[in-house]
Amino acid sequence: MFRGSSRQICLFDTTKDSPVQKITLDMSPAALTPHYDDDTKSPSPSGYNSSLLTNSVLFLWSKGSRQIHAYHLTTSPPALQLLPTFDGADLQSAVTFLPKRLVDVEKVEILQGLRLTSGNKIERFAFSIPRNRVYPLPSTSN
Repeated sequence: MFRGSSRQICLFDTTKDSPVQKITLDMSPAALTPHYDDDTKSPSPSGYNSSLLTNSVLFLWSKGSRQIHAYHLTTSPPALQLLPTFDGADLQSAVTFLPKRLVDVEKVEILQGLRLTSGNKIERFAFSIPRNRVYPLPSTSN
């Protein structure tokens, strides 16, 4: 009988022995690769340690998967909130994240990256933050 490996995200407070929050993703033997996006970090509320990785976004992917998961890290429970997941058509063998200067701010993108897929194709992907209203950028023409 095969027993799969349960992949979990555990968020710890450095002052406590047990996790603050634990989320079970799925059953898979593939290790998750994290990418913490420090550019999405907002100022911590007063009273919180400003060095905490809060109010920011954590991305998780694995080789042999089609998905890239995104989680919003917050200071209030639940500390990990699932954001929309990227689902590709083909399995990925590698993922890289592109410089921030390449994001499309008019589309409210926070990150762009490239996936190397099982068919040796390179696929571009992006993550956007849903907004009720998107404001156009001011015109720069004179």
